[in-house]
Amino acid sequence: MTDVAKRLSTILDEEINVIFEDEELKGEVQLERKDTAYNKLKIFQFLMVAFLIVNLIFLYFLIQDLRFYNNILQRNIYTLNIINRGTSEIYVNKTVVPPNQNIQIQLAFGENLEIHGNQGETVIETPLVKYTVKLEDFEVSLSYGND
Repeated sequence: MTDVAKRLSTILDEEINVIFEDEELKGEVQLERKDTAYNKLKIFQFLMVAFLIVNLIFLYFLIQDLRFYNNILQRNIYTLNIINRGTSEIYVNKTVVPPNQNIQIQLAFGENLEIHGNQGETVIETPLVKYTVKLEDFEVSLSYGND
């Protein structure tokens, strides 16, 4: 085949290239490999962009939460949950709490909370600690470093 191509090229004064079927298949295989590599690259880039977007969304919510908690810490206000587990109502700063009910109160440092009429058990839940009190009349105060 190459001999015929050489003779034709001398007769016609043109360069004649012979392409065998195996070489054509090799070229197609190389094109397919390039296409699959390109597709894999595009899929990888898409996944990276998707993960980046998801991480940015999580970062946004994290920053919002940090701002919220920073605001709470700057105000120095604690939310107390007072639960009346007694048989009669109690008075929390002139607010009535029926038996087996609870009330949430925000208390800043240095402020006092007076509880009167406790006949059973009163539970005071702070963000960090849970206190159980069995005194009839008592006062709650938040101070720096002390319970």
